[in-house]
Amino acid sequence: MSWADQKASLKAEVHATFALPAFYTRASDDPSVPPLALTVRYNAGNRMIGGQSSNGFAQIIQDVPQLRIDKDDLIDSVTLLPVLPQQDDTIEIPSEGGKFRVNNIHPMDGKYHVLEVENFSVV
Repeated sequence: MSWADQKASLKAEVHATFALPAFYTRASDDPSVPPLALTVRYNAGNRMIGGQSSNGFAQIIQDVPQLRIDKDDLIDSVTLLPVLPQQDDTIEIPSEGGKFRVNNIHPMDGKYHVLEVENFSVV
């Protein structure tokens, strides 16, 4: 087994261990279309922002909430085609009482979509 295969196997094990049941809803879909049931893994990434000022270079590190979704879970149940995440799609995680909006889509991490999200509540 190659190093890449071992790494993929370990990522699959981590995802299976820490994944939470969730519902994925497309921003552009008809409201009558049911959300897609899947599992997601929540973690936080870091973003460094800053700029030059008269006092020198100021830098701030922000925590950025991220969700990882197995690409095999994002399959349209009617057409059986892959669903690609898009900005403003929503993901609800009932066990955490959270609903998240997709803000940014990172390159895939192996077979996992990596999505920057923000927590929001519907009024």
